[in-house]
Amino acid sequence: MKEKILEIIKEDIEKEGFEIVETKTFKTHGKTNINVFIDKPGGVTLADCEKTSGIIEFLLDGSDLNISNYDLEISSPGLDRPLKTENDFAKNTGKTVMLNLSEPLGDIKSYMEGKIISVKNGTVVLDSKNIERCIPIEKISKAKLKIEI
Repeated sequence: MKEKILEIIKEDIEKEGFEIVETKTFKTHGKTNINVFIDKPGGVTLADCEKTSGIIEFLLDGSDLNISNYDLEISSPGLDRPLKTENDFAKNTGKTVMLNLSEPLGDIKSYMEGKIISVKNGTVVLDSKNIERCIPIEKISKAKLKIEI
């Protein structure tokens, strides 16, 4: 269902200047819960969430999904949002990332962190302890920015 929801809302939400980071759906007590995480340069405000919510409700109510009993929640993915795509990594060039690998890669067993130097052709180049590492995005099972205080 979340793929169908994304198909219905993606174009209109992107026209408004937002990126849909993730959608989640689940059922509770006969009601469908829909969570949509949005982002934009400079971050997301409460007004952005309200605006996006109105657009999504309009689109879903007019769709052929036949879900009349649903709760919709719009929010920012937060500072510790997962990095999944080449674009996610590229937007964070120069920042430190923590990542888990789906399988060992050379001398890296499963976890590493490093500063993103560049991203291209499906590969993230990291500076990890002054060693340049090339990590294929397809080998990354989980990645997020390291929050430094």
